[in-house]
Amino acid sequence: MSIPAFSRAQAISAVYDQNGNTNAVYYVNASGHIQQLYMDTSWHVGWDATNNLAAPAAVPGSAVAAVYDVDGNANAVYYVNASGHIQQLYTDTRWNVGWDFTTGLQAPAAAGGSAIAAVYES
Repeated sequence: MSIPAFSRAQAISAVYDQNGNTNAVYYVNASGHIQQLYMDTSWHVGWDATNNLAAPAAVPGSAVAAVYDVDGNANAVYYVNASGHIQQLYTDTRWNVGWDFTTGLQAPAAAGGSAIAAVYES
């Protein structure tokens, strides 16, 4: 299995999807794309979310946060895009480019190297 290279000095995030009974790891690859690795019965190279969804690229060194919403049976991935905006990717029945929180809330751009976290509240 060939795994796309990680970019330097960045965080990864992992989440368990109980609906799909899979583990997933998300990170920013060397091209600035959000990359997925997942395990059902064995590990696989998943998809390049940025490329497949035409989502904004991540800023180099961006942190990534992933969360599983038990009530909505959905995954969400958050990262800082190349414009310094907090970007969401999510799945309901399929993956989508979600909200740009920075633009939507008229918030200041995130500083390079900012940490990011996500939590599910039931």
